[in-house]
Amino acid sequence: MPFPSTYRMCGSRTDGRPFTRSPPPILGCYVFHVLDADVADARRGKLFAKLCRAISIAAKVDGSDPDSNPRVAAAIALAKKERMPKEKIDRALEPQNDVDEVYAIEGTAAGGAAALLIETTIEPKHRGGLEAGDLRKFIVKQGITLKDIGTLQYLFEEKFVVDISQSEAETIVDPEELAIEVGAEDAVVQPDGVMLICDKAADVQVTVMDALEAAGVEYDEAQVRSMPIVSYPLEGAAADELAAALEALVGHPSISAVTTNVDLTS
Repeated sequence: MPFPSTYRMCGSRTDGRPFTRSPPPILGCYVFHVLDADVADARRGKLFAKLCRAISIAAKVDGSDPDSNPRVAAAIALAKKERMPKEKIDRALEPQNDVDEVYAIEGTAAGGAAALLIETTIEPKHRGGLEAGDLRKFIVKQGITLKDIGTLQYLFEEKFVVDISQSEAETIVDPEELAIEVGAEDAVVQPDGVMLICDKAADVQVTVMDALEAAGVEYDEAQVRSMPIVSYPLEGAAADELAAALEALVGHPSISAVTTNVDLTS
């Protein structure tokens, strides 16, 4: 069973459903009733809450200026795409002391063949450490060997990634030509759609999204992600074990994403 190299627990779809285990894999790495209206409002409220939290976390880490903080720029762009009110975006940009930051836990699997970056809102060395300790135990239980912070970061780099759904991708004649037209570095075609990989600079993000809008191309998600610089194929029992581990990791409520540098799509 193929698995993507980057797994997201929550993203943003127009129907408000969580993005669970299904961002497109990277090649080479790896209505009229009151009740219906209430359900739609509830889903929209949850979506806005996730978007606000993404903006707040990005702003807390590197500042609230989208011109100098690509993560904030991407989060704001996604919020605008989902038609979140400006006042909510502005409120999310305000300094907030109670916002969880995102931390990366690093580890290896498959006998050291696979490097993993596990994004979580739990500080790895949190004082008191009960919650962090439980999370580490859970990760180790999945066959992951934990590494010191910063050990594996050199294997990954941050990119601005735009996910285009399969149905929308079917309307694109030449994904590579589209990538050139909108200013992306590459277009990766996979069973779930097309992934545009771009430089994370804020001005590039704006250029790409404006070009997509002008071309009439809809996208599911656009954000800055850690992506493997080089990826390696993994097959057989080791691939099956890693796939099962990734499945378990993204199911944990405190893990927001897992990125690996191996390709499980073959």
